[in-house]
Amino acid sequence: MELLYIITLECFFCALLYNHVNNIILILATLFISIIIFLFFKKSLVAILIPFLLVFRITNMIDNLYYDRDDIITVELSLEASKGEIKKINERIPSKKSYGRIDYLEDGNYKLKGIILKRSERNGQTFYDIEALEKKELKDSPLKKYFLKKAENLTKSSYLDFKNMYMAVILGESSRLDRDLKNMFSYTGTSHLLALSGLHVGIIFGVIMFLLSKVPIMSYKRYWMAFLSVTLYFLGVKNSPSLTRAYIMIVVVICGKLFHENIDALKSLALSFLISIFINPLSINENSLRFSYLAVFAILEIFSLIKKKIYKGKSKIIDTLILSLIIQLFLSPILMKDFGKLSFLSFGTNMIIMPIGSFYITLAFVGLLLENIGLGFMIMPLLKVVFNVFYNSILIASKLPYLTLEFENNIPDSLFFVFYLIVFGMIFYRKLKTERSNKNEKKKKRTRI
Repeated sequence: MELLYIITLECFFCALLYNHVNNIILILATLFISIIIFLFFKKSLVAILIPFLLVFRITNMIDNLYYDRDDIITVELSLEASKGEIKKINERIPSKKSYGRIDYLEDGNYKLKGIILKRSERNGQTFYDIEALEKKELKDSPLKKYFLKKAENLTKSSYLDFKNMYMAVILGESSRLDRDLKNMFSYTGTSHLLALSGLHVGIIFGVIMFLLSKVPIMSYKRYWMAFLSVTLYFLGVKNSPSLTRAYIMIVVVICGKLFHENIDALKSLALSFLISIFINPLSINENSLRFSYLAVFAILEIFSLIKKKIYKGKSKIIDTLILSLIIQLFLSPILMKDFGKLSFLSFGTNMIIMPIGSFYITLAFVGLLLENIGLGFMIMPLLKVVFNVFYNSILIASKLPYLTLEFENNIPDSLFFVFYLIVFGMIFYRKLKTERSNKNEKKKKRTRI
């Protein structure tokens, strides 16, 4: 098996183990897993070194300490209506989701030193009421201010629903959307259209490469310019874990093109996953990470396998239907386990709403590009028409019955773990078998010569 896959699996298990054992057991378990894999697959010492680097990062960047009333802490957080998620506590990432409430502060990003007035626990999350002793507002970068100004100029004469949707799908300002609309997207199975993710970055990369293909320059210069464009966009919008993962993925692909490496989609996915958990090992607990990588994995491996072995036709409609069904089925165990929901008929609405939503996002980004040269108004009439179609399709679909079913989850967690373990085991066993078969074939050819 490829060394990259082995290292990714090792790091995946190490990150998972952190949630259930102390640091000493984590180090011993990492050593045991690494040595077993090293001996079994006969790989280089890198297979041992990288997992230990991850464990070192985990033990040095994550805060496990218990804080209570009258403790003084330093936190970084984003406030909205005096509440916000704590990104760092005493310069480390909190080991579980933590939120702070600080009265009398305007919305914004802050780094502050404060005293805990009250601590409470709900649904595995920690909540602190904090009295600020010292505070420092963390200003948005000039690039973020620039993008926000251009987006506001583009939408200044538009009605509120249009403006809020535009800000959400282009700049990541989903907090502008009301809860009812978010619930409609959730019920119709199209929430991924709102969160900046692989879909958005893929569309933006595609638009940039299309425009650059019309410019008479060398291919490698196009990829450098695409890299610069995607990076500027990444730095200029509201960051999120899903956007970071998508950015890492597209950078891996661009680097492969720039350095003339053969791009294997599954290897790119594995490398992106590895970089993501090194940046934030706790992201292994986030459903957004699971949805992102499992969905792409289902497309690359399960969908491609069905296309090779079962359905070999060329109908795009049937391809889209199969793809939508595979993603829905593959992600259903997580939806059932963590949200008590089951996507039942929403794959049908996805087939209709997804193309409309993707077209709207594409036009919205083109509008932002044109606004940089003062020509954004040219695309606004078409953008408003597509928005109305998109918005109304969500409203209509949200009234259809049985798109998403809700139920009380009484299924043991172990069943979900076994499900994914079997699926991944079968996929990687097939890959290992194929690699060995190819090696044996090469040996036979050499023998014949």
